[in-house]
Amino acid sequence: MSTARAKGMTRQECTQYFELLGNVLRENNLLNKPQNIFNLDETGLQLNNNPGKVVVTKGAKMVNCITSAEKGDTISVITCVNAEGSFFPPCCIFKGKNKKKEFEDGLPPGGKVVMGEKSAYVTSEIFFNGFVNFLFRGKVPNLWD
Repeated sequence: MSTARAKGMTRQECTQYFELLGNVLRENNLLNKPQNIFNLDETGLQLNNNPGKVVVTKGAKMVNCITSAEKGDTISVITCVNAEGSFFPPCCIFKGKNKKKEFEDGLPPGGKVVMGEKSAYVTSEIFFNGFVNFLFRGKVPNLWD
């Protein structure tokens, strides 16, 4: 734990935080509406090349194997859950213009792949198209359409 984080974890700081949170929940009539309290998070994932195994004869003195030294691409993944425990399928953001079919391999039902032309970061356009528009529609269909 960093020093800054440890200093922010005093009993007084925690008490002030939860008092402020309680005030916000009361002012917005959300205390008994966990379905309306959301946590959205973005995280970066490194797509690394994971070289397979190399098979050689027993006793080999020198084994050559060529692998990629590059660190791989980074993608962003947005996840969202409410205090009731309902969650939205993840949204994965890849850098580039052209979406490849294999980008969707392994995604859960409703998961979405979005292409970021300049980067794999969440932009205001991606955020508003996905999350904010959902809030104003007031329903939980496919969040990222």
